[in-house]
Formats: sequence, C-alpha cells, structure tokens
Amino acid sequence: MRPIQTNQSLQNHYQPARGTTYHLFPTPFFHGQLNLNLNEVKADMDRLIDKVKAKEGDNELNNYTTYFDQDVRQEALGLPWFNSFVNQLKDTYIDFISRQFNNHVDGLSRHDIHFFSWFNRYGTEHSHAVHDHVNSLVSGTLYVDV
Repeated sequence: MRPIQTNQSLQNHYQPARGTTYHLFPTPFFHGQLNLNLNEVKADMDRLIDKVKAKEGDNELNNYTTYFDQDVRQEALGLPWFNSFVNQLKDTYIDFISRQFNNHVDGLSRHDIHFFSWFNRYGTEHSHAVHDHVNSLVSGTLYVDV
C-alpha cells in the first residue's frame, strides 16, 4: 500500500504537543577524594598494566586494561592500599544510596556489597561503545592521573 499523498508542506504537519519537560531521571554524580597515596596507586597500576601489555603486545583491544586478565586482577587484590580503597568506596556507596535514593541501609555492611574493579591506562585516543552495568545502582571511575 502506498502512503497517502498530501499537498501540504512538512512545516504545516509539524505540530508538537504543548507541555512542560520534567527531569524525572537525573543521573547523580559524586565527586570526592579517597584517602590514598595516589603516587603509590599509580605506580602499582602502571606495573600491572605493563604486565598485561607484555602478554598482549600490540593487541589494542586488551593491552591497556587489567579487565580481561584474571591473574593480574587477583594480584591487585593483594596490593597494600587495595583493601583501604575497597572499604572507602563501599562505605561511600552505603552513604550515597542512603542519602541519594532514600534506601534503608541499617542491615547493610561492606561484606554485602559486590565490588569489581580493574585498571585502565590510555596512551592513545580510546572510546567504549555504549553499555550499561546490569544490576548496579552505582558505577564509577577513579582518575589517578589525567
């Protein structure tokens, strides 16, 4: 079936509904500072990403991140500052969801929170496709060196 033909210009058909725009789904951003020695963090991150780069070579899909290397991510768990990093972020998460989303957190502890992290180091232009973090209330990025 062919579309109906009209003699009117497109301008006459442009009739948006009148109304008011409400921002019902804002994305809250938390900007803060962790109590960490960022020079130590950066040195460890560089060392671990260098390990990944040695394994991956010129593979630009993987050689900038610890995300895909389970052994290197496990090694990160044993770093002297890592436990403090995790605890600060978990505590911040509990405070954030309590204040931002009005969630009751009385029975919530650090041990109840799933925490997954990895390190990235970009040396050239880089981008990621649009994605989401399924079943996550909060996700974030710590920039150690920009």
